[in-house]
Amino acid sequence: MINIKIYKHVENFIHAFKWDGYTDTLKRKVSKEELSAFSINKNGILSIHTDNGTMQCAVGDYVIQEDYNRYHCCKPEMFRKLYKLP
Repeated sequence: MINIKIYKHVENFIHAFKWDGYTDTLKRKVSKEELSAFSINKNGILSIHTDNGTMQCAVGDYVIQEDYNRYHCCKPEMFRKLYKLP
C-alpha cells in the first residue's frame, strides 16, 4: 500500500452573492465602476464579461469576486461544497 499524506485544503475568504435575476441586486452588490462587466437579458440571465470571454449565471447561481472587476459564476451545488459562511 502506498503511503499518501492527507492535506487540508487552505481556506480562503471570498466575496460572493447569490444571483436572483434582479438588476437592483446587482447594483447593491457591485460597485458602479464594475457594473460595466455585467449585462442582464430579459430572462434574468446574468452575463459576466471577462478577458477570457463571457460567462452566464442563471438565477440561483453564485457570483464570486476574484479581484477588482474580476468575477465568475459558480453553480449552487459546487458553491455549497467549497464554501461555508464563517
